[in-house]
Amino acid sequence: RKEAMKESKSKVGAEVQVQSVVAGQRPSYIDDLKMPKAPRSAPKPEVTKPVFDQGLVKKAFQYYAEEKNAEQLISDFLLPQPNSKEATQGVAWLLDMGAGDRQKEEIVAEVLVVLLMRRAVTWSNMADALQPFLAGLEDIRIDMPHVDIFVHSLISRLLIASGRDFNPSVLKGLPEGQSELSWSLL
Repeated sequence: RKEAMKESKSKVGAEVQVQSVVAGQRPSYIDDLKMPKAPRSAPKPEVTKPVFDQGLVKKAFQYYAEEKNAEQLISDFLLPQPNSKEATQGVAWLLDMGAGDRQKEEIVAEVLVVLLMRRAVTWSNMADALQPFLAGLEDIRIDMPHVDIFVHSLISRLLIASGRDFNPSVLKGLPEGQSELSWSLL
């Protein structure tokens, strides 16, 4: 380097020529950055069937209570494709919700009728869930004295909505004989 400096000082006034030499090869990653790549397709997540549980039924109920969208209710309820036993359990969960909360009893009765009339549940599902509920109604009434209003609302809505197609099998769980409760509900 010192020698190059001395030469350049000695050639004051002379032209200095600069040469550039490419040594080696251009790294391939530079060329890769300049060329657009085909977009990578993200791995498709596996679609899992939602589980039919109390949380799903409660969520479908709450959405219906807020929006009154029957189509969405049916879609949410049927999304996990419940079998008959699961549909009966879903009706039982809704019955418990209606019996347990005085503010929800009207809307729960409405939801049950919508599910039945839109064929998300069958009369058989409704009867299977109602029988043990109605059979234990006298005991339930001790803890929740307003439960008979819920049952009134449900039965009246079922009668109005179904008309001549009303299936009396849903009333089989009522206490038989001269039960004052049975007659008061009808």
